[in-house]
Amino acid sequence: MAPTTRHLQDRRPSRPPNLEKIRKRAAAKAKTKNRRNPPQVRRQPESESEEEDAEDEPYVEPAPANQIQPPANHVAHAPAQRVQAPVVISIDESDGETKKKKHDAMFYQIKGKIQKKLWRVCKFVTCADDRMKVARKVYQLLNFQNAPDNHEEEWLESRLSDVNKAVNDVRSYSVGEIKKKLHNYWTYNHRTLPSLEDLKKCMNRTLNVALPGKLDIMKFWVDEILDAACANKFDWCPHHRHYMTITEAAQRPSNFDNYMNPSTEAWAMVCIENYYDNWMGHFEWKHKNPKKKIVTSKKKRILEEGEAHFPDPKWTDSHGGQTVYCGWHPDGLKKYNEYKKTNTEARQGARSIGLEAAILNKLKRDWGVVGETPDQGKPTKKRKKDEEQEKVNTLDF
Repeated sequence: MAPTTRHLQDRRPSRPPNLEKIRKRAAAKAKTKNRRNPPQVRRQPESESEEEDAEDEPYVEPAPANQIQPPANHVAHAPAQRVQAPVVISIDESDGETKKKKHDAMFYQIKGKIQKKLWRVCKFVTCADDRMKVARKVYQLLNFQNAPDNHEEEWLESRLSDVNKAVNDVRSYSVGEIKKKLHNYWTYNHRTLPSLEDLKKCMNRTLNVALPGKLDIMKFWVDEILDAACANKFDWCPHHRHYMTITEAAQRPSNFDNYMNPSTEAWAMVCIENYYDNWMGHFEWKHKNPKKKIVTSKKKRILEEGEAHFPDPKWTDSHGGQTVYCGWHPDGLKKYNEYKKTNTEARQGARSIGLEAAILNKLKRDWGVVGETPDQGKPTKKRKKDEEQEKVNTLDF
């Protein structure tokens, strides 16, 4: 059978070569090659004797100023050996900032214990005595096995700063979560936030939920804000807040085991009060500039025409450091203790019990929760009986 030539007949005629494109590609390739391997230019000799000596010596290209000079017996055309560079922390000379330091595995174990357990009773580390007390509790929670006698003291001496850093990190995480909840509320409620007075009434259980919109604010406090204030996804998760009231979540024998201590509600309120005006400025700016990245630091932010700096937080200073009171002014810490005391007293009143029960019923209705425990009311999967299924043997032994 003769070979067919139909595919040759259907082929379109090839275009003539574009000489201009070919010249440009060749010039770009030569330019790149010269950039990678620059031509070696020899210095002109100043005398005849120097020229005679230069003819006997091979040319060695001078190394840049930031590289190590090669030895005298180095051959220019010899292939260079690849050496792995050491890992160092570089410093940006423009702003003097260093790269983020990597922590070891022990630091993350410390942070995990604080986030899951110790955050329920510790929101701030304000002095050396408190730091030592918190560190000893973390050591107990880690539960080291077969440790030597002096292991605790050595561990405390080397890990005090890690414990303090972990508490600060967990608190910063909670601040970010609370800000997200408020931003979502602001976005879907006509760019408005609940007033500070209404949020304080939620904490003190004095909010009149019969007024229009107040019941939704109380629900937002219980279902959103307190979840973010826990700084984890376990304490006030839907399996807890949709099946028990706040008071019921704090009736365990130890405060370390309670899901919702008064300190957590106090922290939520003092955090919102501290950043309220500052976050409102962030929300408004982001709404007007949705495609731009927000810069919150006064030192780094470049103001455009007609712009002003965001309002400062009430009790914290982003440039004040983390040495004294973890960046918080003593007035803010005193307000935190005040809120903790008022919330403890409010939980003991009959009005608090009724209000918490009403909010729990609303959460169940809104989320379609059935039953008194998370295991009740769940639809079970239908499974066929073994005798009704046809058995097929696929084994080779």
